[in-house]
Amino acid sequence: MVRICMVACLLAVSIVAASEGLCQSLLDEKWGSSFMSARDSQILDPEARHNLTRVTGLDGAAACAVVEKYRASFRTQSGGTAAASPRYGLGAMTTSQP
Repeated sequence: MVRICMVACLLAVSIVAASEGLCQSLLDEKWGSSFMSARDSQILDPEARHNLTRVTGLDGAAACAVVEKYRASFRTQSGGTAAASPRYGLGAMTTSQP
């Protein structure tokens, strides 16, 4: 009798374990959709990969000057690091004092 009970329990456990793979939860169906939605919403022009024309804009010297001006905004007159962080408004860049 004990042997039959053990076989029945083992059979029930194996059936439950086998059926776990057959059922798909709602979480499995939507897994990763939040990530893909956030990633896709950051793409400005999805068809840009088909446009192989040259990109025009700032040349190297102009871009370097812009970066250097940005870095200089963090320095004070004495050459140290500024305590204030830059604040970007509608006009020119200003620094906010804490």
